[in-house]
Amino acid sequence: MKTRRFCELGALALIGWCAHCGPLATFRPIAALSADRPYELGLGTVAVSPRPYVDERWGQSGQLWFTKRANDWLQLSAIAAFDPGALGAGIGATAAVVRGRRVVAGVEGEAGYGWAAASVPFAFRLFEESWLYAAPRVYNFGIYPAVGTPIGLSLHIQKGAFLRFEYQASWMQLQAYNLRHHIGGGLAVQW
Repeated sequence: MKTRRFCELGALALIGWCAHCGPLATFRPIAALSADRPYELGLGTVAVSPRPYVDERWGQSGQLWFTKRANDWLQLSAIAAFDPGALGAGIGATAAVVRGRRVVAGVEGEAGYGWAAASVPFAFRLFEESWLYAAPRVYNFGIYPAVGTPIGLSLHIQKGAFLRFEYQASWMQLQAYNLRHHIGGGLAVQW
């Protein structure tokens, strides 16, 4: 009985520790996966600027994701976000509504303990398998609602390897004075 109580308290402590950690970047362009490479594993890092008029430091976080192409229009992801003080895990689903040779667009939802997000991702093919992507989103930054405008570049470097660079402006509590800049980079491998 004491062991069970100890495990329950440990699980609640872990959930509380994870409660405010969601991904601070997208890093998963809607056009990333092709029919011949339906899986992607990626790792990225993000730096987040302090808000104007607030004495705070730059923040950093990491992100790990695994994405599977379920069919022609649906991608499913497992997402983990972490920083020195927190860890969060969740899932994401991306549905491609428009798919052309040079343009892909759709809708996306994410959910995890302590975070949720909805976005409208789209991507434009630059050349070969390299894409310029964006995903305007509504999500939570800690306990507050936020709006973000991420824009990124996915560069195909060799076979199934991709470099991702991303910038995002976000407004916590939907207030201009809560503007933050997110700058990130990552590496994704597809097979």
